[in-house]
Amino acid sequence: METKLYPALLKFRDTVSSVKKDADNPFFKSKYADLPSILEVIKTPLSESKLAITHHCKNVDGNFSMVTTLAHTESGEIIESEFPIFGNKPQEIGSSMSYARRYNILALLDIPTEDDDGNTANEAPRTKHTGTTTYARKTDEHGLTLDDYVDNINMEEDIEVIKTYFTR
Repeated sequence: METKLYPALLKFRDTVSSVKKDADNPFFKSKYADLPSILEVIKTPLSESKLAITHHCKNVDGNFSMVTTLAHTESGEIIESEFPIFGNKPQEIGSSMSYARRYNILALLDIPTEDDDGNTANEAPRTKHTGTTTYARKTDEHGLTLDDYVDNINMEEDIEVIKTYFTR
């Protein structure tokens, strides 16, 4: 059977070589490629290559994940990428979903980000989760609010670091 998906993906890759990191991560004093930037870069080349991306959540025994599907619009061929979703509160889950979409897209389309500084983020000191119980604008001993933690999780590129926010 002749595939149309992989030639279309090659065509896409000829037009998109990387995504610029243009969003600031104040927690790690670094930059990252946010979801809107990624979507803006891939939108037209996907269409021109007859490719489409969709996302849906999956629940297996209470473990949620984001499944991203890359489809060839003419043949119906697909490939998928799955990424775990973490969190207990709506904003935590929403941030985790955005993070999962971002990394699934980059993985499926094999798109690197420019000026990759993931090692810098991995060497940064870890912030301990304090278990804030209310969503009020209270700060912890580091002067961070719950919103700060959610933003930090959303911008973090290392899944092991993200897990630490939910396992303490």
